[in-house]
Amino acid sequence: MEDNLYNLKAKKLKDMVINGYEVDLDDIEILKYCDLNILCELACQIRDALSDGEFDLCTIINGKSGNCSENCSFCAQSSHHNVTVDKYDILEKSEIVNSAIKNYNNKINRFSIVTSGRSLKDKELIKLCNTFEEISLKCPINLCSSNGLLTYEQLLRLKKAGVSRYHNNLETSKSFFSNICTTHTYDDKVKTIKAAQKAGLKICSGGIFGLGENLDHRIEMALDLRKLNVDSVPINILNPISNTPLENNKILNYDEIIRSISIFRFILPHKNIRLAGGRILLDDNGLKAINSGVDSMISGDMLTTSGINPTDDIKTIESMGFSIKKTNDNGILEDHISNISQVLLEDTNSDKKAIFISGANTDIGKTYISGEICSILKDSNIDVTYYKPVLSGAHLDTNYDNNNLIAGDCKYVIERSNLNKKPNELCSYIFRQAYSPHLASFINEKEISLDIIKNDFFDLYNKSDYTIVEGCGGIVCPIHKSQYKLIMQTDIIKMLNIDIILVIGSDLGSINQAVTTFEYCINMNINVRAIIMNKFDTTNIKHIDNKKMIEQLTDKRVFYCE
Repeated sequence: MEDNLYNLKAKKLKDMVINGYEVDLDDIEILKYCDLNILCELACQIRDALSDGEFDLCTIINGKSGNCSENCSFCAQSSHHNVTVDKYDILEKSEIVNSAIKNYNNKINRFSIVTSGRSLKDKELIKLCNTFEEISLKCPINLCSSNGLLTYEQLLRLKKAGVSRYHNNLETSKSFFSNICTTHTYDDKVKTIKAAQKAGLKICSGGIFGLGENLDHRIEMALDLRKLNVDSVPINILNPISNTPLENNKILNYDEIIRSISIFRFILPHKNIRLAGGRILLDDNGLKAINSGVDSMISGDMLTTSGINPTDDIKTIESMGFSIKKTNDNGILEDHISNISQVLLEDTNSDKKAIFISGANTDIGKTYISGEICSILKDSNIDVTYYKPVLSGAHLDTNYDNNNLIAGDCKYVIERSNLNKKPNELCSYIFRQAYSPHLASFINEKEISLDIIKNDFFDLYNKSDYTIVEGCGGIVCPIHKSQYKLIMQTDIIKMLNIDIILVIGSDLGSINQAVTTFEYCINMNINVRAIIMNKFDTTNIKHIDNKKMIEQLTDKRVFYCE
């Protein structure tokens, strides 16, 4: 009867947690005595209700091993214990970078460099920062670092090098901490965590089960982690290592492990609870633990012990119905032109269902980009059309009459995106000469009228869901010059009252192209919705760096097209 009461109260607590309630010690007392199978099921219901259904995988590399000054009783790398481990300084950049790329290609979302020692010397920090910067240039895997008790200034340098999350385990509760380490304190760890948060880093912090602590100690740690508002909580299971003070500790009972994990999910409902070291000791490699509210794991080898192959982990996770979380923190793949509709269809005024494609220079690939965008929108079942106000350098239509010009850019876009239009229906002014429009119109004695452009645009605009307008040359382009007035391309953009997408190159000079053109648009009160880098090579370190720098200098999303 009493058992049923615990179960009923736990079920009620589950609903309350999903609706924003924070459990207290009285609530947790109920969870300690709830039926274990029911508790695990409830923890999974909390996870499933509050997560996105994606499972987060990370890997670590032992970036510096052994000779640690600290006396943590569980650790093989401590110089206080007579354990045979590899001892080396910071690994070479190429070895770490290659490992990061390999893990990214194996669907791993996050990669961490872990170093032994109380903290880092300046030269070690510089070497690590250079390595993180190199990884950021070569692949978009999310970066984490675990380097001991660093200062705010050191953590800030890691952040600027591309690290987004810092790892510093509490290891256990404050009340039990002195039993496992005396060379630094629990408060030293808390101070580092707060400094990392101040530096703008997310936090990965958890502990080890099986150090000799009890369930109440673990609960105490979980409540402190909640106060610290950490982002990811790794759960390690002690793997007793010979010649360490804890060599004779018994491996914690599996039921005790999964009860602890389930209670952690009640205490930390929105956080990543990450199954970490020691998982290989479990007879099912952690399957029951996942079914206790876990939503993330460290895969692959640990620091000084073996782990489980990421490929095997992925198969297990996907067989359980999860999808693998993809890298997306500043990820290059997310910025492919195929995702351009994210900014084209963003919430804007109802009179702006159009975009103007302009370039930082002529022959930059605006027509190709326009065709790609039209095709992408059409594939999304959006009724899209294309319009080019003025075209110079038209083709002769040899199928009919050598004197008949055809708007080649319009023809290309029609064919690329299968628009049901004729080329010359999509262009107001067509000139044979491949000159600046103002010169071509002068030679042909043809006046260009803004009223005609406006009427032609709105005729197409009102008959479609979305209109792609392609400009001429670069943004600074004279359209028509008369005795009394000079019409610029920017006059057309302002008249149509639409935002622009700026197309630039990807190679040397693209930063200058992008920033100077962007600043010109700002001065002309023209809004740049996004930037697209054309002929982009995702393996080219210059292109990747140019993209990041342009994003930083313009504060605009930068897409790319191969």
